[in-house]
Amino acid sequence: MRAALSVLAVLTSGMLGSASMIVTAATPAGTSLGGWSTAGALRTGRAQHTATRLLDGRVLVTGGRDRGDQALASTELFDPKTGRWQAGAALDAARVDQTATLLLNGRVLVAGGFDRLDARERSLATAEIFDPGRNRWTPAAPMAVTRARHTATLLADGRVLVVGGYSAPTPGKLGGFAPRAEVYDPIANRWSDTNTMGTGGRQGHSATRLLDGRVLVVGGEGTLGGNQSAELYDPATNTWAFAHFPLAPHVGHTATLLASGQVLIVGGAGSISPTLHEPAALATAEIYQPGLNQWTLLTPMHTTRDHHTATLLDDGRVLVVGGAYTSTPLPELYDAAANTWRLLPGDPMDRYAHTATLLENGRVLVAGGFGQSAATTWVYDPAGRASTPAAAPGPPFGMVAVLGALLLLLLAWLWFRRATLHRPSWPRPAGDEWLEP
Repeated sequence: MRAALSVLAVLTSGMLGSASMIVTAATPAGTSLGGWSTAGALRTGRAQHTATRLLDGRVLVTGGRDRGDQALASTELFDPKTGRWQAGAALDAARVDQTATLLLNGRVLVAGGFDRLDARERSLATAEIFDPGRNRWTPAAPMAVTRARHTATLLADGRVLVVGGYSAPTPGKLGGFAPRAEVYDPIANRWSDTNTMGTGGRQGHSATRLLDGRVLVVGGEGTLGGNQSAELYDPATNTWAFAHFPLAPHVGHTATLLASGQVLIVGGAGSISPTLHEPAALATAEIYQPGLNQWTLLTPMHTTRDHHTATLLDDGRVLVVGGAYTSTPLPELYDAAANTWRLLPGDPMDRYAHTATLLENGRVLVAGGFGQSAATTWVYDPAGRASTPAAAPGPPFGMVAVLGALLLLLLAWLWFRRATLHRPSWPRPAGDEWLEP
């Protein structure tokens, strides 16, 4: 009988090993759609946070909201070399919908955000700077205007341009859209206003630094709803000028600077539904050509997406993950050379308000967000090895038959030994215990 048990263990181990090898088999080079693997779990599940790749390759995650809708001051650090998360120093203030910008000296500027998420919420003007070497935050000069859901863009000279956002400085009172743009000088630790923008305030927009140093601001939501405008900021003259308007309004979209210098705009909410009063998400993709100051409509995605992420890969393709109001949660890959979208088989990334960060090794770290468990994190490998158990074929039928016979033998032996065996008592969770999915 011991021999039978040994054979059973060996066969089981061998079959599981075979299945594992099938699961992690790489797609041939040149045709790979990549693959996903888990990257542990955040210490605190969160959404509407920030994620910034540091100069040493680690990723800093700050703030956001937890599953109880509480604003977070906690931070976490992911080390791709070890695949582990560890706690970072806490922010001085809890923040949701803030911005985080990697400065030229390797430090991180975090600015604005909401301090809570209830009837007493207010937006913040405060800013703080993280020193990775010391794992410490220090206060920075505050902005002139409180902001949340704004953008912060690193300029070529090391300063930071902050645009738009929602300003609600008084708890419990309605706010409005911040119409001013500011520039932060980290050397002088000082904020200064830019010249007046052409349109009013906005939130849910994008801001992209072009190859010539100017910043393209696109779309967003203003006082009158979707804002279809586009503006260009020139740091050399501290002035704004209108660019040609995109072909569709975009709110909560993504903007990706391609290697060609063009800007890819994807998805977002295009309008307000006249019946449901909810955003009508888009599958639209269009591209801005700075040299010609014109927009070109591209092949649309396979599904509508809002509050998704778009990450430029080292090979020039763009990985789009998640989003609200989608018909399929599968990620997509955009090939600019072929103007084509391809759905990625395997794990559905059913999440939004998450982050996606390009790592030094060319992989992409996806963390948090609504939809799936807010603590789950994944790594996408463009070259990659799929790790989806559901996609793996089962073991050969012959091996299943042998294993089944041995299992019957084992059960018979246990039946005859029942007088000498005891049944362990396992604790059961309480009826109201919450289990992480």
